[in-house]
This record gives sequence, C-alpha cells and structure tokens, in this order.
Amino acid sequence: MKTKSVQARHYQIPLPKTLSDSTHGEITHFTLVTAQVRADGGQEGLGYTYTVGKTGGAAILALIEDDLAPLLIDEDPRRI
Repeated sequence: MKTKSVQARHYQIPLPKTLSDSTHGEITHFTLVTAQVRADGGQEGLGYTYTVGKTGGAAILALIEDDLAPLLIDEDPRRI
C-alpha cells in the first residue's frame, strides 16, 4: 500500500458572536485546516487542526502542501 495523494484545505469559519480574550483579542472566526490522505488501494483518512485568532491557518496549509505532502507520496500510510 502506498500514499497516492495528500490534499490540504484551509477554511475560515465565522463565529455567530465575536469572542475576546487577553491572548487573542477579538475573535471573529476560527481557522480549520484539513488533510485528506489517499492510498493506492482506495483507503483514505482525514485529519484536521485548527487555530483560534487571526493567523496561523495559511502557514499550516503551506507546511502541509510544500513540506509534508511530498514526503508522504509513495510511502506506506500505515507507517506515517
């Protein structure tokens, strides 16, 4: 079994009400980043992470797409 694709996505989910705290300030949304891994036998898995606040999601997406995904292609997903 080998990994054939890794697809990452970045979502900004608006909150119904603005929140605030002393660390993040005003929080109007949270950021969700997903990664879907597909194997050559049709198996697939979905993972996610999130950030609270205004930054971070785009950096996580870039890390997955530019650095991590290329390392995973043609590797055994059971060993990832």
